[in-house]
Amino acid sequence: MPRKVEAANAAAGELPTVLDDDGTARFRTKQLDRILAHSAVAAVLATAFAWLIAVFLEPVFGALLVHAWFAAKVLSAAPRFALAVAYKNPRARATIQRRASLLYWTLALDGIIWGMAGLASARAPADAASMLVACLAVVATVATLGLQVRLLATAIFVTPLLALSVVGLLLRFDGLGAFASAGLALLIVQLWVSGFATEKRLTREFLSREQLSKSLQIQSETARRLEETSDQLRRQSAVKSMFLGTMSHELRTPLHGILGITSMMRRDHGDADSAYRLGIIQAQGEHLLGLISALLDVSRIETGRLELHPGTFDLAEEIRQLSDLYTERTSATAIAFVLDARIPKHCWVVGDPARVRQVLHNLLGNAVKFTKRGWIKFSISRGEAGETVFTVADTGLGIPALEHSAVFEAFRQAGEAAQREAGTGLGLTIARELARAMGGDVTLESVVGVGSKFEFTTSLPAADAPLVEESNATVADRPGRHFAGYRVLIAEDNDVNAFIAEALLRNGGVEVIRATSGVEAVKAAMDKQRPHLVLMDLQMPQLDGLAATVEIRRQEKAACVSQVPIVAMTANSSREDMAMCEAAGMNGFLSKPFSDAELARILADHLGPGIPTLADENDDLGSGGYEAQPPLVGRSGTVH
Repeated sequence: MPRKVEAANAAAGELPTVLDDDGTARFRTKQLDRILAHSAVAAVLATAFAWLIAVFLEPVFGALLVHAWFAAKVLSAAPRFALAVAYKNPRARATIQRRASLLYWTLALDGIIWGMAGLASARAPADAASMLVACLAVVATVATLGLQVRLLATAIFVTPLLALSVVGLLLRFDGLGAFASAGLALLIVQLWVSGFATEKRLTREFLSREQLSKSLQIQSETARRLEETSDQLRRQSAVKSMFLGTMSHELRTPLHGILGITSMMRRDHGDADSAYRLGIIQAQGEHLLGLISALLDVSRIETGRLELHPGTFDLAEEIRQLSDLYTERTSATAIAFVLDARIPKHCWVVGDPARVRQVLHNLLGNAVKFTKRGWIKFSISRGEAGETVFTVADTGLGIPALEHSAVFEAFRQAGEAAQREAGTGLGLTIARELARAMGGDVTLESVVGVGSKFEFTTSLPAADAPLVEESNATVADRPGRHFAGYRVLIAEDNDVNAFIAEALLRNGGVEVIRATSGVEAVKAAMDKQRPHLVLMDLQMPQLDGLAATVEIRRQEKAACVSQVPIVAMTANSSREDMAMCEAAGMNGFLSKPFSDAELARILADHLGPGIPTLADENDDLGSGGYEAQPPLVGRSGTVH
């Protein structure tokens, strides 16, 4: 039964507690190895010792009897010697292991031959009998040093040797026989006990090694399976990331066209009805764009690739903008929006303003969505070390205590009100992960029928205010900037996206050159009349945007001409994409879909602030009378 249990345990991957059949066979082989390891030497030494005994006993028992006994002793030792020598040969070893009983029969025979000498002590003189018994006791004791690895080997050699000696001593019917036989009987028991204890100890040691080997085997198998699982997860993650990246690009590209055309139509159609309808289209497109961004954020969180872009920003200005936005959103509702900002009028800090804004938009947006009447209070406080606490409290319906953890799970919404409202259930998941990535957290306190309070904590260390300079980007944000006299190459194979970019650029007075492939882009960029700026799509036929950029940089270096600024214009917007663009030699990054202001910033970064219009300067000199003085190829920039 124990062996069946052991087999079941082994099949289940558990460590063995007793030896199974295979384990027992291996243990018997180890015992045989140790017995035969010294059997050849032992047989030779024992035979030599037997010859000395024969020489001593020959005067007592006569030459014929002693020579016959010694010959028998040699014949009994010879097979064991031969087995020990043959066992060193790998070919013979397997056969001997299968026929291990041969060894034990030779041991039994050898013990009987030694015992015959002890039986002769019955008619030997007292001094000769004493010497003979002492020699046999030494033989039995020394032999067990090599035989005790297995109790059977000890028993079949020692028992006949000493038992026959005991019989011979008892047949003397004298005091020597009585005392000596008692001593040998005790020696038999002691050698048996010693053999049993030794075999048991060796069994435990062997079992421990078996357990260690099994444990290492299990660990190795577990490590192999973990590695396989890890490889599979990495492959799945890579496929998922590739899929999401591809889908992001494929979805953002048409969205760029939809939002761009809608924006252009809103400018061209002044009637209220058209503007209203086009506003709905634009709002829904922006909502879809937000969902795509949320799915990408979840993917980055799962793969540990969540991106932060820390910098210096004015926290007070961010809070004012948020407050103005949500004050406007709640102005036509039965909700009072309250701001409690316990920070200076200008509060310069170090952090990722976009991610901070994203978390706060999620919290404030949820408060507006799930509060029908009452108030929403937005509080901000800071500690001396930069620890910042944003609190959004509302008088909504509240969330049951058992569902507090569910609101932070992806694609989960909690509470009856949440089930009635449309949403993906991703906002709070992303908000908490962003907060934790920034060294903080988002926590919730809520009571049904009373309201909810979300607390966003993060570390925003204080920073020095930057020098007050009007950057090109700030100038470009002003309406009505013109970039007359500049040429911009648009490398874009999508006609709709190219049409939108061309319309925005021509509206700013820019001369536009169009390329529909990477090969055309390289040729146009190296033309005699080189462009001052290249807007390069990354995915184009024949030669993609990265390869086209590398080729342009190579040709510029070979021709010893200055570099034209190249800005990536793509729907892929991850940090890896930006790094690849920078490595290829690009100077900026414009993510689709982009707005008029974002394109204007790119132009300002690489072409200069542009020319103010009448609307911008409200000055007669601000008409189109200024003529731009563009550089030969424009100014190079860096990836932002």
